[in-house]
Amino acid sequence: SEGCDHGCAFCAIPLMRGRHRSFSLDDVVREAELLEAKGAREVNLVAQDLAHYGRDVRDGIKLPHLMEALVANTTLPWIRMLYVYSAGLTEDLLALMAAQPRIAPYVDMPIQHGSDAVLQRMRRPERNTTIRERVARIRAAVPDVAIRTTCIVGFPGETDEDFDTLLALLEDVQFERVGAFTYSAQEGTRAAELDDDVPESVKHERLERLNELQRLVT
Repeated sequence: SEGCDHGCAFCAIPLMRGRHRSFSLDDVVREAELLEAKGAREVNLVAQDLAHYGRDVRDGIKLPHLMEALVANTTLPWIRMLYVYSAGLTEDLLALMAAQPRIAPYVDMPIQHGSDAVLQRMRRPERNTTIRERVARIRAAVPDVAIRTTCIVGFPGETDEDFDTLLALLEDVQFERVGAFTYSAQEGTRAAELDDDVPESVKHERLERLNELQRLVT
């Protein structure tokens, strides 16, 4: 799919790519079949939020149906999902991932932060407690799952306490992989209207601390 229906304060993707638009199930399966015929051993399903697959078409076909169709119509050893908001990791989807060895036991679930105050300013739907609960639910449902996430440091108003809360979350949850970035204002976004009040030197110091912690976890 392409585009995004979320309204995260820091993100310009909806401005550039518009609202979420799903490719048809038949088109996705056909592309996977062509890739397999050319020798592909893995296909990645990429979207800003895969869990929104099909919601714009309203034909009843959702992400689990697409995954089942890919399994049924190809012999690809690995089918991987990239970028799913935690709320979209339904029981049906997790059960399918656990039952189908060809669906990679991998979840790319961007959290962006661990402080409720920062998450609220980011206009993110998750909170510290719900992130912890959902990670626990994923790991309970899918044996040997690997979870990747992304985080932004230095978002406007981020205090030392906020950052420490993020580090504590990463240390406790133990994500297998984490991609981390310093905040930079994107023209046209809500966050660009906020005072970018975290000095660049502090942003980079926090980024290094986070990366060092995650290196130890990984």
